[in-house]
Amino acid sequence: MDFINFGYYIIEPVSKPNHIALPCEWVLSASGCICDHHPSLTGCFWQNHTDKQTKYKKLLRLSDTDFENMKKHVSHLFNEQRLDSDSRFANFSDAHDFYSQYLSHLSKARIVSIALEGVYQAAFLGEIKDTYNPLLPSKDQPPYGQWLGYDLLGWDYGGFHTYLCNRLDQDIAEKYPLIVNELGLIQNPYSEVRKFSEHIADKGEPVLWLPFAVYEYPIR
Repeated sequence: MDFINFGYYIIEPVSKPNHIALPCEWVLSASGCICDHHPSLTGCFWQNHTDKQTKYKKLLRLSDTDFENMKKHVSHLFNEQRLDSDSRFANFSDAHDFYSQYLSHLSKARIVSIALEGVYQAAFLGEIKDTYNPLLPSKDQPPYGQWLGYDLLGWDYGGFHTYLCNRLDQDIAEKYPLIVNELGLIQNPYSEVRKFSEHIADKGEPVLWLPFAVYEYPIR
């Protein structure tokens, strides 16, 4: 199967929200609606977010100097189109270096990538064309990524929704056996996951739901 890598996230899994009915304790998703991604652009880059920057610095437990250096680092990556509006890195090396410099004390943080089957590429690029700083498919694909499962994602004005945002896991489970791992990522065969994305078309958020594969990369 021809999957195309669309970049890397530094993500902290969260305790499963109450509205999600999956049989797991934790959830990991490229959707910022569900999980915390680093760097938080409202917390260290976008203007007019002074309060959020103060809270983010405290959350990361960084000194004033380290936080200012991190902000400059984020600005550099964003201006060079190596970091997208949803905190997605184009290159694994950038994600790993950022984690090593500023986030290595966050024990739950993981570096993951999302990949999309080639037949969906044109449709997805059509969805993200109006993004302020869109990343194209990444040519950077380290060979040692571990497959974690699948997520159903839809792009909406600078970031992803996941099918879990609107309880669409329950819609799927009513018709299909939905199998997930301890992080809430789908474990069904890919042929079934494609059917899931078709089943929830026009449901939940007004987005194009697409089946993404999720991979994790070692950082410690």
